Parts: sequence; structure tokens; C-alpha cells
Amino acid sequence: MTEGLFLQLYEARKPFSLIDTRERCEFIDGHWLGSVNIPLSDFWSRLPHLIRSRDFPIHLLSWSSKLQKISIAGLTELGYTNIITHPTCRPRDGTLGFLQGEHSWSKAFGEVLYRNTNFIEIGPEEYTKNHKKYTLYDVRPTSEYKLFTLPNSINLPNSNLLSLLQNLQEKDDFPVLHCAGRTRSIIGACTLMAAGYPSRFYVFKGGTQAWELSGKTRETNANRVMVPRAENLSQIKGLVKRWGIKISTVEKEKISERVNQKKNHLFFDVSDDAAETTPSIHPIKKISGTNMVQQTDVSIACFHVPITLFDFGNGCRAAFAALWLKAMGYNVEILVSQKCLDAKETERSKNKEFNNFKNWLNFDLPIYDFRSSQDFQNCSIRGSIWANLASFLIENDAPLNLGAVCYNEQHFRFIEKLLGIYGLKIKSTVCWNSKTQTLFKTLKSKLEAPCDRGKMYADRHKGNLEHARGYLEWEETLPEKIDADIYSMWSKNITSRLRRTV
Repeated sequence: MTEGLFLQLYEARKPFSLIDTRERCEFIDGHWLGSVNIPLSDFWSRLPHLIRSRDFPIHLLSWSSKLQKISIAGLTELGYTNIITHPTCRPRDGTLGFLQGEHSWSKAFGEVLYRNTNFIEIGPEEYTKNHKKYTLYDVRPTSEYKLFTLPNSINLPNSNLLSLLQNLQEKDDFPVLHCAGRTRSIIGACTLMAAGYPSRFYVFKGGTQAWELSGKTRETNANRVMVPRAENLSQIKGLVKRWGIKISTVEKEKISERVNQKKNHLFFDVSDDAAETTPSIHPIKKISGTNMVQQTDVSIACFHVPITLFDFGNGCRAAFAALWLKAMGYNVEILVSQKCLDAKETERSKNKEFNNFKNWLNFDLPIYDFRSSQDFQNCSIRGSIWANLASFLIENDAPLNLGAVCYNEQHFRFIEKLLGIYGLKIKSTVCWNSKTQTLFKTLKSKLEAPCDRGKMYADRHKGNLEHARGYLEWEETLPEKIDADIYSMWSKNITSRLRRTV
């Protein structure tokens, strides 16, 4: 890849997607800022929601001829027609824009935000010595907070901050915001600043990782969650207007029509901060607004495409996400509806029973499990072999006939087509569901360094202090590693957002 490709595409102001189809461990070891990691094994589940239009311009980073071939085959199988390839290699050390780690777009933005603002940070020693009387607030989603947090911390996810400003002001002390590391507490602090929060507040530098590095113990299974007051749409509209973000209301009955009319738009429902990244029957992805800002590459793969955030409440969660997505350079608007989608409209699609074979799973054949390595390790059919789809095809030493374990029929059909290109046939299969464990002998397995998972500071939250220290240092140095033009764009956008606090 020629240095500066992302900037060249971005500055052209035309819609595009820049995707890297290597496995997660390779991507984390080094990638170009602005590229989105979508490995071949995730094509079938992620691409239809990340890139809705089948003729959308997809710029494919080609790290090898074999990977390019199977990536194009996978994209073509899903109906994508506008694919532009770019031969790519690892650049010399120190090249700007080539980074290690994951979620680097959001992480780098968070550090640029930090350098363009001014708030008071306190570390573990200073907190315990001088500020312990102040209340700690964990700004991560509740599910993460419950796993571990700082002792006596109260859960206040970032996307709920705007609806709880008055609650914080009415307390007798000053809030101390923290997360597990740096990014989300920085975002939380700057959200208070952008909203014109009039009182003093602090940021706990390094979060739970710094706490452990100072020799202290985290709290687990905490359940102190701050509940928002009655919601006030007019207050949120006033904030959003100051920030230059479009906000409007929509009737629930009009949502499907609106979504279907805009094929190139991306739609997200950020109403529930506890939501996982799951699609509904509409092309609307349910996602935590807090995590959307923290991990943009998980949910957004297109640039210069309008993004619509739905909020079935007072708009505070969408306002939070829109504020920072716009500062990152995305085109965002908010739609508020006072009525939620029906449960039947937002539930996950169920894995259908799938049995088109006389021998449902023939144990005379080698059985390959094409699910993620994490799911395979948690529970797998005895005698099955974990298979990463890209590696399976590139190594090209598989038997001609095999059995397969898949997630559902859609997953099976995608694998079947790609294997067929290489003359391989799935003779029997099973789609994993709640009944699988009762029909087959299953077990937990262990895999050594599976390629679909990253290894960089992977144990930072599991007591590995070297990983925790390395990760915090990695975050802080990101601004020196990104392109100057991106740094400048973010700095300008940040200054513009924070000037509108009065």
C-alpha cells in the first residue's frame, strides 16, 4: 500500500470503505489507520450490516495474492461488485499511520482529545490520600462494570451522562470519572465540558489498570448503578443544536419506510447502553453508545456515508455518540422516537433447524468446526477440529469431503460456496444451537494462540501488570504515530465542539 492511501480516499470526500481481511492477530500486529478489520470468517455476519449497498466502493488491502483471491471470492459471493484492490506490505518502522493494537481509530482520537483539552487528573496514590471523600463513577457499560471496578465506584455509562448532569451537580462532592484505562474516562470528562458542566470534576488516570499497578485490588460483582431522572427532550435538543448536529423526531410507524429509502445510510439504535451489537429485522444495529465511540471499527466501516442514530427516549444517548462521532469526522444525525420498536422487531434472528442431509453429521468424515475459536473452546463436539476459514483455504491441504459445524444456514451456505471453489464438499453438517450439547458428546477445548484473536497486552485485565503498563503506555503514545493531517482534523473538530459550551 502506498503511504497516504487512506488520506487520499478521505480527502476526495467520496464514500468509500478500506478493509483489511487478515486475521485479528495479524491486524493487531500492524495495520494502516483508517482500515477496518473484517476477516473472511466474519464476512457473512458483519459485511451486510457494515456495507449495506452491494455496489458501494470497497477498497481491499491485498497482503498476499492468496488472501486477495479468497477475499474477492467472499465479497463476490455476498453480491459486492465494486472492489478495488491495493497491493500492501508492512512499511519501515516508524512510518506514520501504521499502528499496532486494536480500535486504534477511537483510541488515537481519545488521546488527541486529551491533548486538546484541560481537566484535572488524579492517580491512585493521590486519590487515596487526598480525594477519597469524592465519589467514583465508572463510565463503562454496566456489563463491564460488574466484572471489575474500583472499590465503591458507581456505574454511570458515558452515554447516560447527559441525562444525569443535574444529579451530579446536586451532590455534595465532586465526581471522579474512571474506566479500565484511559479513553472512556477522557471521553466522559470532555462530554461534561462540552455540555457546559459548571462544577469541578476529576479523572482517575489509568483507571482500574493503574489501580492494580499501584498494588491495590479491584472490586468484582458490584451493582451500584446510577439511574437517570425523567427524560427531557428539549434540554437535549438545545445541546445538540449548539453542537451543530441535526436532530428530529420520527413516528415509530415511519421508521421502516425511512430506513428502506436510504440504502447507503448506516442506522444504529443506541437507546440501550447494555445492548450488544445485534441487528434487528430493520437494517438498524443495536449497540451501546458508550462502546460505539470506544470501538468505531466494530460498527462503522464506511466513510462519507450518512449515519443515523435512533434514540427511543430523550435523545441523550444518541447526543453523546453523535457529538464524538462528528468530531472524528463522521456525518451524523439523530432521530428520536418516543416509542420503542416492538420486541419482535428487535430480537435476534433465531438459528433455524437445518437438516438437508441424509447423514446429519457423519462421523466417518473429518469434522471441522468453522465457528470462532472462542466459541469452539467454550464448547465443541468431541472429535471435531477447529478451522479458521481463510487458513483452511489458503493452506489447501483439507480433505475433499468433510463434515462441518456452523452457526446457521446462512453461515453454512457461505462456507459451502467458498470451499466449492477449491473442489471441497461438505457432505454433512450441524448448525450449533441450544440442542447441540444434548445431541452430541461435547467438551471444552484449548487452542494455542488462535489466529482470530489478538495477543497484544491480552491479559491486561487479568492481573498481568506488565501488560497493563504496556497498554497504558501504548495509548498515550498514539498521537505521535498518526498522520499529521488526521491529527489536525481531529484537533480542529474538537476545538469547534468544545467552544460551543456556553
